[in-house]
Amino acid sequence: MEFTERGFFAPYAEKAQAGLTLNECRGETLYQFRHPQRQYPHFDAIPSLVVQTLLFIENRHLLDESTPYANPAVDWPRFTKAAFSQMGRALDMPGQSSGGSTLATQMEKYRHSPRGRTDSPMEKLRQMVSASVRSYQHGPQTLTARQDVALQYLNTVPLAAAPGYGEVHGLGDGLWIWFGSDFNQLNQTLSAHSDKPGEQEAAGLALRQITALMIAQRRPHGIWPKGEQRWNGSPTATCA
Repeated sequence: MEFTERGFFAPYAEKAQAGLTLNECRGETLYQFRHPQRQYPHFDAIPSLVVQTLLFIENRHLLDESTPYANPAVDWPRFTKAAFSQMGRALDMPGQSSGGSTLATQMEKYRHSPRGRTDSPMEKLRQMVSASVRSYQHGPQTLTARQDVALQYLNTVPLAAAPGYGEVHGLGDGLWIWFGSDFNQLNQTLSAHSDKPGEQEAAGLALRQITALMIAQRRPHGIWPKGEQRWNGSPTATCA
């Protein structure tokens, strides 16, 4: 209570999926719905190519096993670089600005920060402290917590909204909505490591779709050419 009264986000176990299940008197399911509908059940279910792609883009040292006590909420070299780039931006200096958010702080941001944004240095500090406490709540060794960060991010990352469908959350639903890809088949393809040309092409297409969504994050509608129809009630197979 004292922690939350100071303005930080409570480190409870947050659901990555909501829904409704109706069972009849014998225990058989009458109706079941989940949102998001497509998710990885655990970290080991994620193809290694998906994990490597995510870490390369967002948080390269997140799962470094040589640092068992690492705090996934803080990447000091990246944070320092981002701070200097933001100072340069404020002074109208040339150069590309960079972000300092790790995956752990990004989740705190889009789950709890107002409008899902970082509007001030104090809000960034609140995200970092909250993510740090969440990471260490089960002990000083954080590898399992860091794996959970990658899993939860892939399952909950916001990927804009589609007309006639609503908000899109998680890589699985994002692949289906924005590319018409079968999530289970895509993961099987990426896990197969086949040398057959046709299967290699399918794996390459799957990886391009995943990379596009990870880069687009929150703005996947921007990966389509202007004027092209997107979601219309059924998935589209078009790949940018």
